[in-house]
Amino acid sequence: MVDTPLFVGLMTLGELSWLAVYILIVRRSFKDRTYGVPMFAVCANCSWEFIFSFVEPYVVPHVYVYHAWFAMSLVLVYLYLRHGREDFPEGLPGSWFLPRFAATFFFCALGILCITYEFNDFFGLYSAFGQCLIMSVLFIHMALRRPALEGQSLYTAMARWLATAICATVCYMFKPESKVLNFLYISIFCVDAVYVYVVYHKSRVLGLNPWRRL
Repeated sequence: MVDTPLFVGLMTLGELSWLAVYILIVRRSFKDRTYGVPMFAVCANCSWEFIFSFVEPYVVPHVYVYHAWFAMSLVLVYLYLRHGREDFPEGLPGSWFLPRFAATFFFCALGILCITYEFNDFFGLYSAFGQCLIMSVLFIHMALRRPALEGQSLYTAMARWLATAICATVCYMFKPESKVLNFLYISIFCVDAVYVYVVYHKSRVLGLNPWRRL
């Protein structure tokens, strides 16, 4: 199955789709002068991509796409460090901003490594989709919490939904017997659909045309 043209084609499409998601989010974030990815997601994504690019590198040529993802994640790190203080929880001292980010980054990386070695998950499936479910919930929280849709658009929401669905399909073809992964695939698909609706609905409430806001 993994050597079929369908599998290879879908895998390549999923990887490139996620690269497109990064580009859309970065573009929207620079345009709105904010960060468009929740802090945990920034730390988890960057950690995962570093680990499976350089510590336990995936096979060529797919690892080159991981390198591109990692480069885009570094831009997201910059955007969070540049604009994150403006959105920092009011109940926490401002001096905690960098230590909080560093601690989150450290524990994300450590957690991914532990999952990888504990379950011999050198494809990074369990860590990737586990953190993806958390990220999907956090994107909804960010959209509801912010007064406007800074750093977000219907196109970024739909691109995330589609890219993750493609990757989930590929991983199901590779490992269909895993009940945990199947649960994660379905859960992420449903939560991402909710996120698309939230962004669309909030755009209309704010008087924005979601189809013209790239």
